Amino acid sequence: MKIFKYLGCFLFSLVLAGCFAVFFVPNPLRMMQPSYFGFEEIAPQIFAPPTSSPKLRENALKEIKAAEQIVIEFYGSLAPRPKIVLCPFETCDDVFGKRGSRGVAYGKRVIRVNEKGINSVILSHELMHTNLKARVGEWRTYFGSVPAWFDEGLAVLISIDQRYEAFYPDKVLADLKSNPGWWQWGDIMKRHGWRATYGGSQQLVKELSDKVGKVGILRLIKRLEDGMSFDEALKTVRG
Repeated sequence: MKIFKYLGCFLFSLVLAGCFAVFFVPNPLRMMQPSYFGFEEIAPQIFAPPTSSPKLRENALKEIKAAEQIVIEFYGSLAPRPKIVLCPFETCDDVFGKRGSRGVAYGKRVIRVNEKGINSVILSHELMHTNLKARVGEWRTYFGSVPAWFDEGLAVLISIDQRYEAFYPDKVLADLKSNPGWWQWGDIMKRHGWRATYGGSQQLVKELSDKVGKVGILRLIKRLEDGMSFDEALKTVRG
């Protein structure tokens, strides 16, 4: 039938356009195979630009090891290491697109850090994201099975990031809880600022941890792994 012929041509065109974009337009998908774009694998799953100094590489490996230990101390084990792309120079922008924050995790598969992110705090924060997604599932995390405030708040809390206050206004906390989707995260930051959004998330997780303990938080994550919704899992650990 003609409709299937046209549909097949359309899908083929989409795939072709996607391949063209990956190989010819700077974008984050290239970080799935950074060695194809000139980056050197300096340790298993860790990539650096060829122009990076031995000192930077040595320091990065030390900080990554320290960050992984922080995550192991929380979980007791470590999910398979994602690709960690060290991107300390503007030249990385020509390969992967413009950089933004100190660190960013792409699902469970890739972490990118700039020169300010090559430290155990930022790296452990991003590793907390990839480890949670490796356990719970990327799609379930993206589509709201795990509230954004829990994912970010847990990462801030475990990485012991000192940039945030201990307490934030109730309106910030209420906004975070009533808008749990990742697609709502940017709007919350516009309303309250990034410090209050991340810091408020940390406060919510800290308050929960004070009630149920580390064991309760880990049990909550295990319930999510088993397929429970967040609200259902929360009820089981609160009793």
